[in-house]
Amino acid sequence: MEPHEIFPLLGQTSQAIGTLYGPEYEKKTESYDLPGGVLYALVISSDFQPDDTSAARFLVRTPYAHWKMFSDNLAALAERGLVEPTGPGTYRITPPGHQIVHELEDCLNTLLAQHQPLPAADLERTAALLGKLVESALHASQPAAKPSLTANRHSDPGPQGAVLLRILQYLADMNSYRDDAHLAAWRPLGVSGPAWEGFSFIWREEAKTAAELGEKLAHRRFTADDYARLLNELVDKRWLTVSDEGYALTETGTALRQQIEDLSNQYYFEAWKTFDKTELNDLGNLLTRLQDSIKTQVETAQPA
Repeated sequence: MEPHEIFPLLGQTSQAIGTLYGPEYEKKTESYDLPGGVLYALVISSDFQPDDTSAARFLVRTPYAHWKMFSDNLAALAERGLVEPTGPGTYRITPPGHQIVHELEDCLNTLLAQHQPLPAADLERTAALLGKLVESALHASQPAAKPSLTANRHSDPGPQGAVLLRILQYLADMNSYRDDAHLAAWRPLGVSGPAWEGFSFIWREEAKTAAELGEKLAHRRFTADDYARLLNELVDKRWLTVSDEGYALTETGTALRQQIEDLSNQYYFEAWKTFDKTELNDLGNLLTRLQDSIKTQVETAQPA
């Protein structure tokens, strides 16, 4: 198998593993009585250690959202005593905050340790191959900066973690590396994150108007008017045209967006060059078997 054929298997396998722990893990998260975005902010803030957390740190990886979303979530954590201010807009996690993160990690490890969808040797081989891939990504020449991957590695459970948890960690690491690759590709263009995301939605034909973007991307905290203003800047760049029917890519915009996608892939697949054909085939086959086995296991467990 080729790297581009294995790439979609990473996300599919991560989703499959999620079906094994999702309901029980969700009960655990709900026990803290924290909105999802606020709890997420706590967990991700733990990845920033030993550095402080801030809205600016979140925007490094997720420049598509409004800074106030992260600022509000951190303020909510401070109200609960789960983080404490260290300066203007910066925080550090408190012992109670650390306790919640550790409890969630232990819960996830316990839930995944109960499952063995493939023979133990096959699961360890999968983890070893993914671990090698992540290590290769860390040392790849491109992209030069890897803030998302570096931060995500802080949640690694280590060799004592359940093998499915280790696999899940490596899959998340590679997703972070993909984020780094894409960010490195488009940021030199000098456009904002929300403008780029809106542009990409139109490119993928997932939206045509600012109103649709405001609705589909409501979690980003930008309004339809915000997207209209941002996209009109891209009209000025002649990447988009606008009409009564909405926005559409120009020939220049289409070529540019494909160029950035190709560059993102070039950066991302740099890490895969350390794999030989046997390793690529093994990884592809193992991931396929793993997700198929989990799907069968979940379907079998469901009541008739």
